[in-house]
Amino acid sequence: MIRTKFILVAGLFLVLNCHVVRAQKTSYNYTHAVEAIQNDDIATGKSYLLRELGTNPKNGYAWSLMCVVYAKENKADSSFLAIDNAIKFIPKTDEETLVKAYNIKAKLLTAVDMADQVLPVYNEGVKRMPKNVSILKARADYFNETLEDYAKARSDYQKALSLDPGNLDIMCDIGDTYVNEDKLSKGMEYYNKVLSVDPSHPKALLNRAISYCTDNNYEKGIGDLLTLVKTDNIDGYKLLLSLTDSIPIREIVIEQLNTRMKADPKEQLYPFTLGSIYSNAGDHSLALKAYQQAFNIEKNAGTANNIAREYYYDNHYADAEKWVLKAEQIARDSSLDMSDYLSTHGDILYDQGKYSDAIKQYTASLDANNDAGVHYMRGMAYIMRGLKADAFKDMDAAITLSDDPDARIYLMRGWLNMGLGKRMEAQGDFRKAIEKDSVGTPSAATFISQHFLGIDNTAKENVAKCLKDASNNRNALFDVACFYALLDDKVMATHHLELSIEKGYNSWAIMRDHPWLQSLKGYKDYEKLLKVK
Repeated sequence: MIRTKFILVAGLFLVLNCHVVRAQKTSYNYTHAVEAIQNDDIATGKSYLLRELGTNPKNGYAWSLMCVVYAKENKADSSFLAIDNAIKFIPKTDEETLVKAYNIKAKLLTAVDMADQVLPVYNEGVKRMPKNVSILKARADYFNETLEDYAKARSDYQKALSLDPGNLDIMCDIGDTYVNEDKLSKGMEYYNKVLSVDPSHPKALLNRAISYCTDNNYEKGIGDLLTLVKTDNIDGYKLLLSLTDSIPIREIVIEQLNTRMKADPKEQLYPFTLGSIYSNAGDHSLALKAYQQAFNIEKNAGTANNIAREYYYDNHYADAEKWVLKAEQIARDSSLDMSDYLSTHGDILYDQGKYSDAIKQYTASLDANNDAGVHYMRGMAYIMRGLKADAFKDMDAAITLSDDPDARIYLMRGWLNMGLGKRMEAQGDFRKAIEKDSVGTPSAATFISQHFLGIDNTAKENVAKCLKDASNNRNALFDVACFYALLDDKVMATHHLELSIEKGYNSWAIMRDHPWLQSLKGYKDYEKLLKVK
């Protein structure tokens, strides 16, 4: 039922603003309940709500907030009862809050695997408010995104558009239904209509870009994505970067970026994006040049941090530290969140084998923002120092904080459990790592977990698959070296370390200190590798 908590707490933000306004004109108990819940004091809020409902059991607003309280307490049945009462008692004239209540009930049903009852909820809402644009759009979204009934979705969107003819978002939605049916040209008609009214409309630009690229018209698709990048749209930026995994498309993007940079030399986001593309391609010298150009246009902490990371990737640690300190200072002077820059500083120190100093930086980062990824890295630094109990706490925290924990975190926690003598817990983590890593090319999460589970033959089969699919991936080759070192096969382990180095692996301190490579200590060829750095 953890999912239920998440969904309904999200629902709180759908209704709380309305309650804040109404609380100013309503009862003492209700007013104080809203205030307590705003301050995340759920117990006090519940106490006030119970008093309010004791004297006014038909207060639909109190019932809607009580739904959120019950969700926080993981009481799904009580949440359903509360939201049903909210729908029953919220005044018919307050359609805005009613629609939000119907949306909360639909999300709650989805969270408890009762999705077959969602459509009747929306049908009831539409029947009750047949001219309400929001409820029509909500049902249309459900047809479009969940049921994939595009004709019914389009019908509801058209009804909503007839009630609100200037709604550009709904025009986009209609276009989406056609694109979802592979009717790209028809969908593009709607995106073009939207963009003729608002040339920078983010959803229309993004969806038209996707449609162009689907139709292999990358020149126009990339043009739309670069327009989105200029507006600092993160979805457009991410899609653009993902497309540049293809070398021919990368060349188109770089050409268009250079053209735009010449036409608009003061736009910082263009060279910044170019830096990200080069960095993803592993060309750190060109990435560094682009990021420095972006920094010269606008001296911000994020760009300084990226410059630091480019130096770090090539083991230019002094320059990396200089730039990350600059990022930290800019953030400090601007009262910005410093967690990213502190964790980058930790990474730079970790890669040099300065684990105690890295731990201090990761700890400072976690004090600013309790992030799962930073817990993982601090856990790795503790492992390198041999502090397994501290490392376990961090790996455990990384899993707890993640909505979808990475398979490798389960692998590392499993290994730590094994070292702490927790055999059953370790096996559970290894199996979870394998399950999380089950799609695509097998990684260390699969074959090293299988080794620890005692199924080395299967593990070797997955190592072979990994090497077939990821023969140019330096980190994958390093993981294979670890696997063979755990098998005490020094020849194969060292061979794959050599291959990893050929492909660019250069974290020499990690190669020296990683616990899974300790069987290679004293082995001549391995020691030679460490001296080459």
